[in-house]
Amino acid sequence: MPVYAAFQQGDSIHAAILFLFAELKKANVPGYFIGAPSQYAQKGILILKTSQATQQKVNIPSKLLSSGPEGIYITGDSKSVIIIGNSGLALQEAVFMYLEQLGFRYYLPGEVWKIIPEKINLYKKINIVTSPDYVWRNIANGHGFGGRDSIEADYYSWYKANRLGGSFKMWLGHAYDEIVSNNIKEFKEHPEYFAGTLKKGETPAVPKFNVANKDLVKLVIKDALHRYDQMMSFNSSQIVLSMEPSDGGGFCTTDECKAIGSPTDQVFYLANKVAVALREKHPEAWVGSLAYNEHIVPANIKLEPNVYVQVTNGFNRSKYTTTELISIWNKKAGKVGVYEYLSVFEWDGDMPGQVYAGNPAFLKKSINYYFNSGARAYEAESVMGWINKGLGQYLASRLLWNRNVNIDSIKNDFFTLAFEDAAPEASKVFTAWESYPYKFPIDHDLADWLSLIQEAWKKTPKVKVKARLDQVKIYLHYLILDRNLKINRTKENLLTILSYAWRNFNADNASIAALPAMVSLPLYSGFTELGWYAAKDQEWKKNRTPYTNNELQRDILNDLKLVHKMPAVKKFQPSSSFIKLSDIANTTDKKYYESGHAYYGVYGVTDFIININSQSADNFYEMKSGLAAEPPKEKNVSVKIYPLKPVDTDYDALKPLLSFEQSKGLVKEKFSLGSLKPGFYFVRVNDVRKMFVPQFSKNIYVSIVMKPKEQILTTSAAGLNTYYFYVPQGVTNFRLIKSNALTLNSPTGRKIEFQVIREETANIEIKPGEEGIWTISGQGGSVFIDGVPPYLGNSPVNMLVPSYVKK
Repeated sequence: MPVYAAFQQGDSIHAAILFLFAELKKANVPGYFIGAPSQYAQKGILILKTSQATQQKVNIPSKLLSSGPEGIYITGDSKSVIIIGNSGLALQEAVFMYLEQLGFRYYLPGEVWKIIPEKINLYKKINIVTSPDYVWRNIANGHGFGGRDSIEADYYSWYKANRLGGSFKMWLGHAYDEIVSNNIKEFKEHPEYFAGTLKKGETPAVPKFNVANKDLVKLVIKDALHRYDQMMSFNSSQIVLSMEPSDGGGFCTTDECKAIGSPTDQVFYLANKVAVALREKHPEAWVGSLAYNEHIVPANIKLEPNVYVQVTNGFNRSKYTTTELISIWNKKAGKVGVYEYLSVFEWDGDMPGQVYAGNPAFLKKSINYYFNSGARAYEAESVMGWINKGLGQYLASRLLWNRNVNIDSIKNDFFTLAFEDAAPEASKVFTAWESYPYKFPIDHDLADWLSLIQEAWKKTPKVKVKARLDQVKIYLHYLILDRNLKINRTKENLLTILSYAWRNFNADNASIAALPAMVSLPLYSGFTELGWYAAKDQEWKKNRTPYTNNELQRDILNDLKLVHKMPAVKKFQPSSSFIKLSDIANTTDKKYYESGHAYYGVYGVTDFIININSQSADNFYEMKSGLAAEPPKEKNVSVKIYPLKPVDTDYDALKPLLSFEQSKGLVKEKFSLGSLKPGFYFVRVNDVRKMFVPQFSKNIYVSIVMKPKEQILTTSAAGLNTYYFYVPQGVTNFRLIKSNALTLNSPTGRKIEFQVIREETANIEIKPGEEGIWTISGQGGSVFIDGVPPYLGNSPVNMLVPSYVKK
């Protein structure tokens, strides 16, 4: 295999060639030799930077010249292939792009997930001219790798093969802490450099700067120049220097600082000063900061052209959405990017359907939205646990390069090549996880997934396919152990799951989010002393032997005995046509209790369907909010009312008929609905986690929308809750999914008690005469009922149900 290239030993072109040789060797491609580009005679592989190609008078597309540092051109025929990149980085990316054309795949981190083609045709018709949509594409692990070098090496091998990284390299960590550490003597001598009042010799644990102090500004500039020179001395390709403040709130409140402006203005006033000084010495350099927390609101001051702003899709205290913030900042900053939270274990627990990293639809939509709003850099936080997140992160790497790529085609490629004859069963499981609606898997679905993967494992004779399915089993058994812990939070159950995580982690298997689990599960389970950082020698670390395949197969068989499929439930879809419950059921034969409901929209928004019988000035909506402990400061609770539309309508994209906000915490505010004509309406309340208690006027019919993924979440702030739901004729059973204690009451007076506070799914059989109005009482926490029309009422007397129940 002749390769023609001009390079220096160890330079970026040489590195690209070594990548190519190393990968082709795995596919048993015979030996090679390297010749000078002048020897190339339309046979073999020619690898050049664009500048070299121009010197060699190689024809290159004009589009390549305007494609930026990562522009790539690959062309091939039956005898040769030419690989050209606008930089050494682009050549390395181009090599992996060429390998993909030959059939190589790098789906998930680890050797087992690499696809090495058995037969290779090095020379084929190829014509690619491309460059990435995002100039920086990074998915970082929030918990790190816990010192497991092999797991880290696997990850960054996968990272490089899938063209993550980019030409706009950055690290936007909290720089104020580092600045103080670098200059600790000066800061101890000058407490006036800090915001707040300190004594000489003191430094705050979380430093905030008095940006109005000119000497502080000079010191920060001096430190910035030193930090950038250090990066250059390390031969770093990073060009963005962080000026991100220390974490948490709090900024300078002196009159001089207030004259500079808001917290955001203060952050970027200092960033501007650094940007000017840095640009004079290093014209290529940028200064970057997050738009985050108290400094997420766009600055009022003008930004220097080499200031980069990264908007966080979280901790948003502003009144703007993330895409709105990106758009506004894009008009102010030299370049704008986004910081995404693809998986935070403390939020999602590595559960199916709960991690953005595992949701292809979200990734496609959000990456496009951010780009269209002006973002050109993408930094994401995730954690290990490749089975639940790996496919999504692989898709993200493709979307960040080309946001219009066909993700369904990539998914089909993944299932076909990774699982071969077991693809039908594996694809059912992975697809079920993408939009899995429940916060924690229910037994029925766990049993289904286990059965499918067992069937797939028995079906395939391929050793490597079985190895991939074994990693899926490792994740499924983790879900079972997590289920056991949530049902019964005992020390024994916690030690079992921690030991399981440890043994896999210690064997360099990152199929599950082992390190985050070992850090966080003890805290959430009430045994903080057992956490990863609580002590070096935990009792669950005693067993250091790798978790074996024999143990795995034994445990999966036991799991299949533990969880069972439940009887199927009748599916009732959301509706856009409603009737009054009183039209089809007797709602007057007894007095129904009405409780106040306190909603906490941590899973999203809370939606209602209302019916206005007659237009009246007496129609109103009343609300008290702010019952939560630490709600976002700048955001008000918002209420938006729309005409009722088909169920697949994106209401957030429509202009509401009415909208109002409540800013007065813990004070009831009344809003008039007098302008609404008779008809049905959709009401969306976004309480931004402030918790709210709603009340519609008595003459308005209303039902609360139940959603499996964004389950209704209530608290006892207004007392334990009472709800009503309707069970139509022909329903034989339904499923109750709940997180707290409650009681079900059937129309015949049968009580079904659930008094243990835990995540639980139960199948409820309908006995003769129990069709009709059911009651939920003593409820708190999250709740969803599958197998009945997905609507709850505060009272049957003024409740709405879908018109299809008449049938």
